[in-house]
Amino acid sequence: KDYGRNYVWLWHPWLPFYVLAGFFAALGKSTLVCRLPFALFGIATVVLAYRFGQSFWKSRLAGLFAAVALAANVSFMILARQCRYYAPRMFFALLGLYAYHAMLERRRYAAVVFAVSAIMLFHTHYVHYAALLVSVGIHAILFHRERIKPVLIASVVTAVANAPWIFWF
Repeated sequence: KDYGRNYVWLWHPWLPFYVLAGFFAALGKSTLVCRLPFALFGIATVVLAYRFGQSFWKSRLAGLFAAVALAANVSFMILARQCRYYAPRMFFALLGLYAYHAMLERRRYAAVVFAVSAIMLFHTHYVHYAALLVSVGIHAILFHRERIKPVLIASVVTAVANAPWIFWF
């Protein structure tokens, strides 16, 4: 099941491969260049954890604690430096949750950021894309029914944008 017709790879979406190919084209091929984009995603995830913690708990200290706790996590550090889909997946999933929280607070462009992050998450790992949409959908239904319409619209936009790949996979 890993390959389709003509040995086209189906197991993982291709965004991490394209990111890596761009870095190889720009900087050449080496172990450093191979790990660099994923390490940058890892660093961006730590920064995003700070922003999300600060926004969610309305406290700089909470944001700092979230970032330090993530950066000190050995599992995170090991996965973030690997030349695999892990670091982009963590980044886009956290960005999607951050944008969802911003949608609940009625922030401008939050739905756009949510849709873009969900689309990128789909092209990083489609199982986690589905988990993001299901989890924010259930949360909105249970706790924020007044905000279900923008969440549903943003989710449908991502599904429509990803429809060709959904049918292909």
